[in-house]
Amino acid sequence: MATKDLREGRLDLKTYKARIQERVAYRMRTKQLPVDGVGERLTCPAAGPAPLVKCANKPESEKPRPTRQADGHVTDARPRILPLSDISVANKPRVCDQELVAVSPVDGAKFRQSLPYGSDQHADLFNTLHQSQEGLHGFAKDEAHEALAATGKRRVRGKAAQSVFAAFLLAAASIRKIRTFLANAIEDSGGVIYVPRKQRKGDHARTGLPPGVGPPETAAAKMINLTAHTSRSRRSGPSACPQTAGDGRFSLR
Repeated sequence: MATKDLREGRLDLKTYKARIQERVAYRMRTKQLPVDGVGERLTCPAAGPAPLVKCANKPESEKPRPTRQADGHVTDARPRILPLSDISVANKPRVCDQELVAVSPVDGAKFRQSLPYGSDQHADLFNTLHQSQEGLHGFAKDEAHEALAATGKRRVRGKAAQSVFAAFLLAAASIRKIRTFLANAIEDSGGVIYVPRKQRKGDHARTGLPPGVGPPETAAAKMINLTAHTSRSRRSGPSACPQTAGDGRFSLR
């Protein structure tokens, strides 16, 4: 829900990141990586001699564990897991009765990822790869060179033939990319060649935002959107439809 609320403007970025961070305490912990056909061994955060959370399904975790907080106050500030009714004490899953459970690499493989979604590490890596991929698309679509998007330059029938032509164009774009890199690269003291990164500005600036989230609106843009929304909400029926003025502009009657 946190990601959905952020995308729909019900959360600010600071609150969203705080909610994502709160999930860490409830995450299953890895005790052993897959070995000899045995799946990864995971343990509940409420298990073990030093549980990170409290849970009624793990009675040992309910024992008080007061620790000194940042403000000097001594208390048990661990969060609590609230099991759903279908996994209560009378119908506990295996992970609640055992210290460890083996999870196959194919279990939940569709939703597994090394970096937690919404974390700063995930956003940085996603944005880097996404911008690199989109940049290469624009590079190959340059009409002064390969013009990959110009279908008129590949007037052949059939998906196979189109794929062959596209492969040649992408190969040419890759060669041009390498030549551009070598022409602009410099060498550091260790003998490594690289191209200094340019600071992106405007619409191309790095945002560090999670996938699917646009840059935050400015105060002026928010006021314009609010005014437009208020104006539309006061109108109803055909008169609320935009009409074209004589000079080609749109207006509301």
